[in-house]
Amino acid sequence: MVFFYFLIREFIFFFGIFWFLFDVSLVPSRDLGEIWVPYGIEAINPFGVPLLNSFVLLSRAVTLT
Repeated sequence: MVFFYFLIREFIFFFGIFWFLFDVSLVPSRDLGEIWVPYGIEAINPFGVPLLNSFVLLSRAVTLT
């Protein structure tokens, strides 16, 4: 029963995080300049270091299995 409480708590936690992200991105506030993505934030190239990190993580999972 405790495991199901844990799963429910994790679901509610991540739902809250994504709800906040969608709320801020769909209805940006005046503090952010009423645009999304706010000024001064640069997008990360997903084909650089993040892709390498993903391959390292997957290869470690395969070798562990």
